[in-house]
Amino acid sequence: MLRLAKQCVRMLRHPRQTAARFGLGLTRIPVERLLRSGESGIPANQYARLIGRPLRASERVIDGPQVAFLRRYAEIGRSILEPDALRQTEYFRNAVECIDFTGHYFPRAKRPDDVVEVAAAFLDAFDGRRPALHAADEAHNAPGDPIVVRAVKHSHCYELVHGNHRVASAVVRGATAINALVLRERVTTPAQDLLMDVLWQGGRRELYQPVALPEVAEWDLVRACTDRWEMMRAFLADQGVTGGRALDVGSSYGWFVGEMMKAGFEAHGVERDPFAIAIGTEIYGLPAERFTRSDVAGFLERAAEFDVVSCLSVAHHFALGKEAISVGELLARLGRATRRVLLFDTGEQHERWFQRSLPEWTPEFIRRQLLEHTGLGRVVPLGQDRDGRGRFHGNYGRTLFACMRT
Repeated sequence: MLRLAKQCVRMLRHPRQTAARFGLGLTRIPVERLLRSGESGIPANQYARLIGRPLRASERVIDGPQVAFLRRYAEIGRSILEPDALRQTEYFRNAVECIDFTGHYFPRAKRPDDVVEVAAAFLDAFDGRRPALHAADEAHNAPGDPIVVRAVKHSHCYELVHGNHRVASAVVRGATAINALVLRERVTTPAQDLLMDVLWQGGRRELYQPVALPEVAEWDLVRACTDRWEMMRAFLADQGVTGGRALDVGSSYGWFVGEMMKAGFEAHGVERDPFAIAIGTEIYGLPAERFTRSDVAGFLERAAEFDVVSCLSVAHHFALGKEAISVGELLARLGRATRRVLLFDTGEQHERWFQRSLPEWTPEFIRRQLLEHTGLGRVVPLGQDRDGRGRFHGNYGRTLFACMRT
């Protein structure tokens, strides 16, 4: 009886070991849903902001430095621990970065030269030469403890808390899922926080333009963008417009700015919302100098000419009287800013939310407005977008126009 009582005390003092031993409270989690942990006991969200790389907290464990290190080890063996080889690995760079910002990487590595000892211990644990990579401390759990995760809000993902090296080992051995203790606390990533700050979205879990991050994969995508871009790119190529200066008016995150840059244009975006611009620089990785934070009307009043101007889903705000100038004046300013091609769409009468407020705004009416106000003598419809899914059913399906000088 006394022996049983002592065993119960040990179980109460070490609930994580008990859970691991008996499989209590553990959840089976696909490894592809695991996002990288922080370092030195610092949560992933905070650590990503600490080092100035918000997207680090959005990276999946299977794409992380521990998995890459083991896969490289499988190719070249223990020679990966030689100084020149080790310093070329992301594992080494991650450890050195952690030392720089926190003073250590695991308790034993306080200088870059110490990382080889940690890396060797990692390989020994992977090969079964020792039971664990390290002893328990305030930032790491003990051998035998379960892998620990937190659920990432508004997603199917989990932030890894403890067990990064063990998960990496399991992945390289072929595991597609792991058992983990899920903490009650739920977290967000810096990317989620930034996306939900965008003013247009009003805190809704939506993406106005595509964002390829795992923790927002289930969010509603408002504008696919790829359909309109394919029409735009094909038309520009057909007209022989393959370079020059381009402007996206009301650029939001800057998705079209990025695509124009890839296509060889010197592309710029003008956007009022600084949170939307921050998505372009932080998540898309676009240079900050490619954006101007300004209201559209004010920017166009003083803008120089651009070879290509795109104005997508902006003009109806002017038609509804929400801006300082009329929609006719907006079109005139767009025309003056366009040297070769203006690409344009706007809200239309067939959409649920404009049936009463913009009853005359049919594609033919919009075509006439463009001819009347822009000074561009040729207006060609290129096709309609394929948006309007989910809660946006009955909206979008707008006609994309190309306008040119005759």
